[in-house]
Amino acid sequence: MTDDTGPGAKLGGFRGRAIGIGPQIGFIIPISKDYQGYLNIKGYKDVEVENRANTWSTWVTFAVSPAQPETAPLKPVARKY
Repeated sequence: MTDDTGPGAKLGGFRGRAIGIGPQIGFIIPISKDYQGYLNIKGYKDVEVENRANTWSTWVTFAVSPAQPETAPLKPVARKY
């Protein structure tokens, strides 16, 4: 990170910093036989802030990908000693 520069930077370097903590949860959603979706919701609350607003930040993302191929059930392993 560098200090602000240019004609409007009359106050010198202005660096923001924040430390936050919060939850995240995700869901896999079947769309069709060949595709699945992934919905992710995450957010954090700023707990220590310097030179910026003290707020909550939240993101919601959704991604589509090929569905996981179906696999045959595993057979029990029998071992003789």
